[in-house]
Amino acid sequence: MNNKVYAGIDIHKDFLVVSVLSGEDNYRTKEYSTDYQSLIHLKRWLARLKVSKIAIESTGIYMIQCVDILRDRFEIFQVNANQTKHIPGKKTDIIDSKWLAFLLSKNMLKKSYIPERMWREIRELSRQRITQVHSKTRAKNRLHKLLIQQGFYLERAFSDIYGKTCQKFIYGLVEDKSLSDIVKLHLKSKYVIRALPDMEKYNPMKKKLSENVKFAIKIILNEIEQCKLRIELLENQILYQTQVKAGRNEQLRILMSIPGISKKSANAIIAETGDISRFPNGKHYVSYAGLAPETYESGGKKKKTRITKRGNKYLRTSFVEAAHVAGRTKQSRLKPYFIKLKKRIGYKKAIIALAAKLMRITHTLLTRMEFYEEQHYKKNEHLLVLPQAKQIFSIRELDIALRSKGLKISVTQR
Repeated sequence: MNNKVYAGIDIHKDFLVVSVLSGEDNYRTKEYSTDYQSLIHLKRWLARLKVSKIAIESTGIYMIQCVDILRDRFEIFQVNANQTKHIPGKKTDIIDSKWLAFLLSKNMLKKSYIPERMWREIRELSRQRITQVHSKTRAKNRLHKLLIQQGFYLERAFSDIYGKTCQKFIYGLVEDKSLSDIVKLHLKSKYVIRALPDMEKYNPMKKKLSENVKFAIKIILNEIEQCKLRIELLENQILYQTQVKAGRNEQLRILMSIPGISKKSANAIIAETGDISRFPNGKHYVSYAGLAPETYESGGKKKKTRITKRGNKYLRTSFVEAAHVAGRTKQSRLKPYFIKLKKRIGYKKAIIALAAKLMRITHTLLTRMEFYEEQHYKKNEHLLVLPQAKQIFSIRELDIALRSKGLKISVTQR
């Protein structure tokens, strides 16, 4: 007979409903407010009932304070709502809390990872930085759209419409200067000077910007500068928390040794991963980010389809961005791997496969606390192509193919 006592908590914004299950069908249900003092009373009540495990449905920010107060006394099971769906038509707060306690008593719930408070705060900083980057990008796109409406097609004269040179050009437009004056006074690039006739051609009306348009441009430029300042502050704070407070400087250096992973990506990966030892192997780590393909099996036949995307989207985004860089990194074996896949399955799928490979490499290196190293290889060695129509090659065919790549073959008899 199971003598353990279990509890299920259904949390909302202003209140929560808790049901305690002892024995087979003995429930005690109470309702508490979600303020700090009420949660302390809840903790004491659960302790008096000798509750051992508590199941809490993941409800975003509303459950954080409750979990922080209860986790030092009880074993918390934070569960996904998809695993706790009840019978349709019978859904109340009391039934939900009882259902959670029942599933927990039958060992039918899978515990989700609950990061420590320090790592949760570092995560919030990292995600806030991503939000600011997206805000900056949206502001730049609005500025680009506004200039196109006025007849300025900057991409025809500038290779980078978000670079410093183009920004100086935009500031010159706001100050009511002519195109020739802007180039001569503000821009030093010979390329831009040569492109001056084209810019004047693409703005044939030679009209000046109206006061309303200039005001709108100034507002957008100020927004971009504010986003840049906030991003810099957040990056400095994340780096300080990761290196000094969390003591992960060595892990940061290991991640930066992997092709494609910069300091910013390394900080985001550390913040979203937390303790790497909670993943048994690289496959579990890949699945945590939602980069593992879905598998269907019927009649003994297995079929893999697209990736699940059920996982940490921030961690997945960091590795996909790193894969775009690693696929172009010279003197790295990851580039030939990416090129080979791209020819066979296409660019997008190859990027996803490379991101998954980077995650497996990251898991191995962080587990062993080793730096990424590659043996030197000759340039273009991955381009060696042998006849594909045959399964067995003659010595002459191999010799011709290898000599075309500067290699030699020797035959010895035994």
